[in-house]
Amino acid sequence: MTSTQSRTVLAAAPSRLLAEAAVALAAACIVVVGVIGLLIGHVLLLLGIGIVLGAGMAAAVIVRIRADAERRALALFTLRPADAVVDARLINLVDGLCTAAGLTRPQLWVHPSSSPNSLTLGRDARHGALIVTEGLLTKLSRIELEGVLAHELSHLMAGDTIQPTLALALCGSAAPGVSARLAVRGVRPSREAAADLAGVALTRYPPGLLGALERVQADPEPPADGPPAARDLWLRPSGTGADLHARIETLQEL
Repeated sequence: MTSTQSRTVLAAAPSRLLAEAAVALAAACIVVVGVIGLLIGHVLLLLGIGIVLGAGMAAAVIVRIRADAERRALALFTLRPADAVVDARLINLVDGLCTAAGLTRPQLWVHPSSSPNSLTLGRDARHGALIVTEGLLTKLSRIELEGVLAHELSHLMAGDTIQPTLALALCGSAAPGVSARLAVRGVRPSREAAADLAGVALTRYPPGLLGALERVQADPEPPADGPPAARDLWLRPSGTGADLHARIETLQEL
């Protein structure tokens, strides 16, 4: 599979996920903010004005949350920005992969966990954030790290970070109670496997990602922590079902 083919395969999901995300986000905001507008209209004895006011307030909240989704989502993690000197290998690898994939370099963040892990957030390919743990940077070889980074960038290529990112943004906004359910709904069962294949197509070296997944699976440290809504977004999920065996077997067959 070439890099161009991987983009074609992965591009099928974004429109559906974006539609679901928009509907879910609109519903959550309209329920909360819209009711406020209706109450104001009721107090003023003007129901029509209340409906218009509620809809307008909900729309304003939706636009604001979507525009600020990455910052709101990242605020839920303990992170430091990648350093040009300390994390030079990380930055160089991401720059090379982004050039090959035709992507804008996402924000790069480092999580303090000693467990090798990573995840990607973003509302589109131009507004993304890639999180790697200290353990990933110290325990993987350059080739293995490149394989993982290609996997994570493939999520941006596929557009499958949209709904989870918006759901995480809601954690500190109008509807925190539904954020975890929305994030899980935005994660397709084949999400990680598809990103594995697309990442391998980008690096053209399956042993890199294969070795990384084997090392991640065997690591004794517990998976990196974070908000509950993000538990299924990590390379190695922090919830149940964290076994990478099936994905490793698939890569062994390539």
